[in-house]
Amino acid sequence: MTELARFLPFINILFYSAALKWVLNLEKYQCKCSADKRRDIMKYYLMFGIAFSVFGCLAIFNHDMMFFLAHTLAPLFFLMSIAYSAVALSYLVDVKHRDCRCSMGPQREFMYWLAIAQVILSGLIFFAFLAKR
Repeated sequence: MTELARFLPFINILFYSAALKWVLNLEKYQCKCSADKRRDIMKYYLMFGIAFSVFGCLAIFNHDMMFFLAHTLAPLFFLMSIAYSAVALSYLVDVKHRDCRCSMGPQREFMYWLAIAQVILSGLIFFAFLAKR
């Protein structure tokens, strides 16, 4: 396993935690213009992503767990991340176009650009996978 792959779960935990904090703050401060089912989908995906990444951190030290994650849960998580990226991007575009002031901030902008990058990267990975077949 490369050194970068060892740190990836930790990096994911940081990104997911920051995004989840932003989503939870929207709920906490009752930001009505951001209320949407997609916000709830994002919240639950981010919680799952944190849990999955914690397992990824633990799997670094356990070969059997690493095998299980890589062959069982990782493909499922990849499909979920594609769906999440599309949901997050559509939600963030809508919130930006609604001029939702209580959602404004660097976290929203970061999540917006990250969602764009995730959609592009997911598409490239998907098509690369299809091209190998």
